[in-house]
Amino acid sequence: MPICFDKVASSYLFLEKALFGSSLQQMRCSHLSHIENSKKILLVGEGCGFFLRRLLEVNQEAMITVVEPSERMVQQAKSRVPDHDRQRVFFCKAPLEEFLPQVQFNAACTCFLWDCFEENRIKKLLPKVLDCLESGGFLINVDFAETRSSEGSRFKISHFILLRMLYGFFRFTTGIESTRVTEIKPMAESNGFYVMDSRNHEKLPILSEVFQRKNFERCP
Repeated sequence: MPICFDKVASSYLFLEKALFGSSLQQMRCSHLSHIENSKKILLVGEGCGFFLRRLLEVNQEAMITVVEPSERMVQQAKSRVPDHDRQRVFFCKAPLEEFLPQVQFNAACTCFLWDCFEENRIKKLLPKVLDCLESGGFLINVDFAETRSSEGSRFKISHFILLRMLYGFFRFTTGIESTRVTEIKPMAESNGFYVMDSRNHEKLPILSEVFQRKNFERCP
């Protein structure tokens, strides 16, 4: 069954704030300084446009392409774009697999995207996003993170329960295929990117990372 967020689009922002307050948005925006001067930015799986609105405020010159397959999510995202910024935002209502980029981007942002997919599918889709970026381009990735057993976090049990509940809800309502979060760092590094900065939320299992491209050619 295809993944579809239409059913939760109208209540998504309410659910986010009810469960997490401002924490998810804070983590999405924690590395915006890296792309405040980027001229061409790609957002994949943007959802209801909460992050897009903030990005438009921080970067007032960039042309932004949004790839989002949910019709209702696109409608909500469009409603959050100020009239004076509408000419700067292009919406591609299609799955990432069908997106055909026309330009190289300075930066890409994937916020709570990869947690929807199994590892084998990420291995196919992540290189497509990375290939869209020019040499020196940035990838900002924000996602939930599984707590490793070796980390000994005092939040480990609550993190595990929270993630299992989220996965159960979104598998039922949207048809996401995954049951746990896959770390993308090894895949990004094998495709010629390195981590510039990373931050973990102090209480929640959320990780924000900034990758930068070393060169155009992926490592074997």
